[in-house]
Amino acid sequence: KKHAILRMSSELYILRGITKGGGLVKNRIEEIRNARGLRQEEFAKAMNKKAKEIGCKHTNFINPNGFTNDAIHHTTARDMATIALYGMQKKDFAKIVKKKSYTLQATNKNKQRTFETTNKLLADGPLHYDGTIGVKTGFMALSGQCFVGMAERDGMTLIGVSLGCETEEDRFKDVAKLFDYGFDNYKSFRIMAENESTGDIKVKYGHNTFVETVVPDGAYITMPKSGDESLATTEVELKDHVDAPIKKGTKVGVCKIYENEKKVGQTDVVIARDVKKGGPWTALYISDMAFYIAAGVLVLFLLLIIFIKSRKRKARKRREEQRRRQREARAMQIAAERKDKERRGWPY
Repeated sequence: KKHAILRMSSELYILRGITKGGGLVKNRIEEIRNARGLRQEEFAKAMNKKAKEIGCKHTNFINPNGFTNDAIHHTTARDMATIALYGMQKKDFAKIVKKKSYTLQATNKNKQRTFETTNKLLADGPLHYDGTIGVKTGFMALSGQCFVGMAERDGMTLIGVSLGCETEEDRFKDVAKLFDYGFDNYKSFRIMAENESTGDIKVKYGHNTFVETVVPDGAYITMPKSGDESLATTEVELKDHVDAPIKKGTKVGVCKIYENEKKVGQTDVVIARDVKKGGPWTALYISDMAFYIAAGVLVLFLLLIIFIKSRKRKARKRREEQRRRQREARAMQIAAERKDKERRGWPY
């Protein structure tokens, strides 16, 4: 509807209504861009920034939909794989690209419609590939038939990218060959469990001076099936310290993965739990608990000193009182002896 406000729920709904030709997607992306109040150049600039953040090296977007034959708008197979991997980490994205079909309910304009995936490795048919979980097809005159696929078998996930193919069928067959080669010749195995500890990191200004770090997703390595698993090693690199307050899940380092001393990957290391801000003494890496214990010990020590001094003072008073009484008793005794002598008339 003209001039209507486009909300997130509407965006997800219309983006799922994908036609084979892609025209609907192109139009809806433009509507989303306009609803966000961004010019096309600004939107593309934001896309390029994000692409670099996730590790793309040779990608440049000039529009948000890819409908152009301008060579300035370009990417590489590796960058496409990087973008696909990032997208598949988003649950909604992964769920959508795994669907073989999507049914759009009837509206006041159209009857109920069902859209089939253009991913022939995912769809039932002669090109179907067992284990396929995504991702995306594409075509422009300059780029040719393109496809980014992802498949999963026996705990190993592979990404295959085909660009510049002459026919639709070629783009799927090429990726299927890549998958076959990967599954036939490589294996993946876990070398660190999910949330496995990677040691403690110092915390400044925190309620605690140390906090545990973990690898939330575990650590995995892919290597030739003929390779020796004992050659897989890890090395954890953490920041020197972190400042509190800090939230659970904050990245504080990486766990590097090596095969025969050659780095082949890495995974994030994060904080295992929240750390609240502590008292002023925490600037010296003294935890609140340590400070309170030290303060308690000091108070007990002072009380002990006061108690000991008090006991000594009381003992001294008792001794002085005892001596005074002894003096008084002696004086009374001498006085009594004098009286007795006077009474008896003794000169001495």
